[in-house]
Amino acid sequence: MWEKLKSATLVVLILASFYMTGQLWLVNYSPPLPTAQRGDFPEPMPLELMAPIAINLHFIEGSRSYAPGQLGFRETWEFFRGLISGGHMVSVRSITEQEWQRAYAGNSIEVKLSGRVQMRMWLEALSVQPSGLGTEHVMDRVLMSTHSNHVYFWDTESGVYLAWDNAARPEQPSRVREQTALHLAHAQQNWPGEPIRRLTAKWLTRAAPWVYVPAEPGLWPQLLARHERAQNNQLIQGFFPDWSLVRRVGERDGRTSFTDGFRHAYLHPSSAVQYVATSWFRPTYDINARASLILAMGLNFVARHGGWPENVRLSYMEVVSPPSGLPQIIFRFVPYAQITLNGRTAFVPLVSPRRQIALTVNERHVSDYERLVYHPIDTGASPTRIIAPEVAIQAVERNLIQDRLITDVYVGFYQRHIDEVAEFLYPVWVIEQGQEIFLVNAFTGDVVPR
Repeated sequence: MWEKLKSATLVVLILASFYMTGQLWLVNYSPPLPTAQRGDFPEPMPLELMAPIAINLHFIEGSRSYAPGQLGFRETWEFFRGLISGGHMVSVRSITEQEWQRAYAGNSIEVKLSGRVQMRMWLEALSVQPSGLGTEHVMDRVLMSTHSNHVYFWDTESGVYLAWDNAARPEQPSRVREQTALHLAHAQQNWPGEPIRRLTAKWLTRAAPWVYVPAEPGLWPQLLARHERAQNNQLIQGFFPDWSLVRRVGERDGRTSFTDGFRHAYLHPSSAVQYVATSWFRPTYDINARASLILAMGLNFVARHGGWPENVRLSYMEVVSPPSGLPQIIFRFVPYAQITLNGRTAFVPLVSPRRQIALTVNERHVSDYERLVYHPIDTGASPTRIIAPEVAIQAVERNLIQDRLITDVYVGFYQRHIDEVAEFLYPVWVIEQGQEIFLVNAFTGDVVPR
């Protein structure tokens, strides 16, 4: 009798063991956490994301533009970096538009960035120690001229002009002017570049004086690009340390939300992914003064969660300090396609009504991250002539904001919603009035709805 009882007890224990093992594997098992997805390209250095998207050389006889990948761009960018290096103190002063115009109108070198950045952070990326320079200055253009030994900065959105008076070394007080003249003379003889011009008379007074467009728009292809939809599940899983604690909920607006109680991720119907991590702590320093460190934190986060496209630029930066919230910095980035166009290398943005790579970063971590990236594959056959920029401006004339200047006009590829893995994107004229952007199909002249 005792032996039978022991045998029955053993059978019960064995069955219980099988049941509990099954529960562990089938119900509570969490697969190993996937390693954070990295892109095909390594984490970029800050200067790579703040490098120019174009360099314009202005001569008395006319102007030329050079894109990344062209010899004239590379040589001029290296020349500019060498001229301002040296670690001396940076001291800037506000100047009038007339003073800036005098420098701009003659022989000059204009460096064009993708968007507004903090001047101090940009100079630090160039290994210039900006001693004495505050954090309040932002800029997206830089100028060196044969008319002056100053280096000029300006913000195309607000129309603020600044001059760096002591850019030349004390032992070489005329170095900036003289070296700029020599470089321009060499460029004029050796690098043809792309001819650029001002807008025609009808639109000249409606545009800022730094707005230049291609002298001949030429033939443009479509751009074959692929989206990242197939990678979204892996990207979302990488946000959570323990996937077994994550709840998945379908929202009424079509989003799918994921949360472990501390972090939230959202998959939008457009295939955009958003990550939100909310927390509160007492700030310990002025993040505006440490913008370079905040940017580096954001770059590393993107490298570990989705990765960086091959060509991308920082297009927007804003410091947000709400009275009852944490100080944070917002960064937005735009991917570019490097293509061959009309026999030259062109550096063309992928333009989207949605944020493509956007970060909100506080002094401890990334609190918000949005991603909707398309990757260029190749250009299509049979390039087609695009409309003139004035025709595009005419198409949106009724939508333009009165009493506000057009601040930029350029061509980009429109990142429309695509259903297939890869589809063609068509070129659009982009007309900017500060943060207001208007798009016109460069083939047909139709206004692209927002």
